[in-house]
Amino acid sequence: MTDPFDETDAALARKLAEITPPADLRARLLATRAQPGVREQPAAWWARGVTALAAALVLAFAVLSLWPRSVPSISAATADLSTFLSSDFALAMQTSDVGQVRSWLAQRNPDRRIDLPAALAGHRPLGCRELTWRGRRGSLACFSLADGRLAHLAMFPKAAFADAPGGTPKIAQAGKWTRAAWSKDGMTYLLFVPAGVDPMKELIGGVLARRTKEIASGQSWRNARIGIELRV
Repeated sequence: MTDPFDETDAALARKLAEITPPADLRARLLATRAQPGVREQPAAWWARGVTALAAALVLAFAVLSLWPRSVPSISAATADLSTFLSSDFALAMQTSDVGQVRSWLAQRNPDRRIDLPAALAGHRPLGCRELTWRGRRGSLACFSLADGRLAHLAMFPKAAFADAPGGTPKIAQAGKWTRAAWSKDGMTYLLFVPAGVDPMKELIGGVLARRTKEIASGQSWRNARIGIELRV
């Protein structure tokens, strides 16, 4: 007995054999296949937070780089230095030779001309050290005055201060100290002497006393006047 399913299959096969498929049938069938979509896996909440924070920091640094930086005042330096000088601090280089002081300062400030006041250089030096104040690099030279008193000369590039003084010394009181500040050749100098002492009169007075002795020894008045001024 013939299986009806076999007869049906044979009839379908004959009919299909009579059909000529189009030449691009395979391409059409492949085109109808569903293309898998590419989806991003959702980032974890902490990963999204870190990314947002990094972007915010980059933006903040960019804004800060364009924001004008505030330059501190000479009064701020006076207050901070007066406190520092009233504490115990060490000198990186100790010497009683003013020539070594000049050499040390020149080496630490190769792009600047350091000009020690002539009268101050006539006192016995104690030594020098570097200073760092609010990110600004400077130098400090210390000298011994009469009766055990001390004089400290701090120096920074003039651009370190928003209101750097000119060539005429400006006097101010700061705690235990009297400060004279002036600028020359792109450098700002801050001279500290004990409170109650006029730094300009103190130094000029010392030079005058020495010049008086020179005059008494027979030198001309013209030569004796050389170096009386502070040359600031």
